Amino acid sequence: MKDVPIPFNLSKNDRDRRGFPIPFIVYRDTRGVPHFTIDDVGKLDLVLSKKLCGLCGKPLKVGQIWLVGGPVSSFLENGMFTTPHAHEECARYAIQVCPFLAAPNYSKLIEDKTIKPESVHDTARFNNDQITPPRPLFFVLARTSGIKLFDPQDGSGKKYIVPRRPWKAVEFWQNGKRIAHREAEKIARNSELPPSQLKWWPASDSER
Repeated sequence: MKDVPIPFNLSKNDRDRRGFPIPFIVYRDTRGVPHFTIDDVGKLDLVLSKKLCGLCGKPLKVGQIWLVGGPVSSFLENGMFTTPHAHEECARYAIQVCPFLAAPNYSKLIEDKTIKPESVHDTARFNNDQITPPRPLFFVLARTSGIKLFDPQDGSGKKYIVPRRPWKAVEFWQNGKRIAHREAEKIARNSELPPSQLKWWPASDSER
């Protein structure tokens, strides 16, 4: 994972003890310790309202909005995302190095269990943003020309991202490695959601 070059925008972020850039939206406690599975809701709101990259915190270009998620979020007619949009290069870096997205044996969420109550800011608003394992069988990195936000009004403060589809570009990834369209389709056919049930599943020639 450390062999993956850090893109320019992310290279300006603070680093964690392993040397990895700390995503912009990650909650940091009063000691400055990042908790990678916990979003800082204030930063998340800023990213969504200002069309910023959730990873580096810098503005996105019009028509260059990338999202990372599983096949359900990506291809069901009403599929939505909870992880914010990003630059192409930032998202591609994350899908190769983030343990949840890339580690073959990732099985536990630990950061939200290590945070100490005495180190939480008095005005902190945060939530656990990760999907409870098991993870999707593969991940999708896709570009959309625009998004809408959906508020579930459940008191969580969370907003869901609804991308404009069909996708402008689609890539398939598994364990930090890009896989071919036909391989992803084979995996999906053997799952509970075969491509025939997924409205936005791309044609084979959409792969970049």
